[in-house]
Amino acid sequence: MQRRFLFFLEHHLCDKVPVIITLSPNLEVMSREKISFPEAHVSPDKMAKLAASLSELAGMDNVSVPFCLTVEAESLGCQVDLGSNYKLPLVKVSRFKNIDEVRLGGNFTKNGRVPVVLEAIGLLKDITNLPIVVPICGPFTLSSHLFGFDTVAKMTVRDPQKLKDVLDEILGISLEYSKELLKAGADVICVSDPYAEPEAIGPLAFKYILLEKLQYLARRITSKKLLHICGPVDSIFQDMMLSGFDGIIVADKVLQRNINVVKQRSLRKSASPKLIANISVSTLASHKPQDVKRRVLEILKSGADTLAICNAIPSTPLANLKAVVDARDEYSNS
Repeated sequence: MQRRFLFFLEHHLCDKVPVIITLSPNLEVMSREKISFPEAHVSPDKMAKLAASLSELAGMDNVSVPFCLTVEAESLGCQVDLGSNYKLPLVKVSRFKNIDEVRLGGNFTKNGRVPVVLEAIGLLKDITNLPIVVPICGPFTLSSHLFGFDTVAKMTVRDPQKLKDVLDEILGISLEYSKELLKAGADVICVSDPYAEPEAIGPLAFKYILLEKLQYLARRITSKKLLHICGPVDSIFQDMMLSGFDGIIVADKVLQRNINVVKQRSLRKSASPKLIANISVSTLASHKPQDVKRRVLEILKSGADTLAICNAIPSTPLANLKAVVDARDEYSNS
């Protein structure tokens, strides 16, 4: 069932639990296809081919481009190191030195690698029927790219209203980008906001500053949409459930630690977000396939709605990605 993940997000019964992948280029697949980085970050053909091959070889229920969270920052004027096969792109120099400098007007979707991503999506529409999930940079992370994390984090305490104003500017960028992605053929937008984890900004800042911005974003993205925040997000887990997204992606252990919330199905409305367990990067990278399979079965049996592979390191064995799918098949057929 090639549209399994979309049916799942629409709260339909599926033949199997979906498994999705984002931000996880794989060296074995790159070697097979003779594709390398940074070329695949700047070539629509190579970006699309790598994404399609990865999902086909691993048995995923989606395809996903791009392979990093620096596209928007680069298009807005940040200096980005595009990395290598073993090092994903990162922002080297923020665009602004002063928070009062913010002026984000102009047609940024014509700049940097945004046109590359849009063309790659179009190519994927021609070569696969799998849904296209596109990760975009969440508002707190993108503001940190533009101004520097320390500057933005301090504002959560020193000037929260100014930070809210800055985030409003960022939301306009994110919505413009999302609109172009959907026009190009994307099916699902995944808002990934790794810098928003509570150990970095605190649960109160998330609740009283960022949550309303995420809710605004969710209301205005016209497709199915996901929210992914990394790390130990236990203290904001229930706030994430109120964010208005169709699914929330959290670390597998976080989902298990919050199992009582997960199991209160009778308290969850039909429109509540799907709870998606992100398989541990270390589990995928360093365990044997049979151990990965055992761990995935534990996660599914504990109450996760479905599974994600996000931010897996490039050297992750392809066999371990397949083991996740094997575990899903066994669970769904039991």
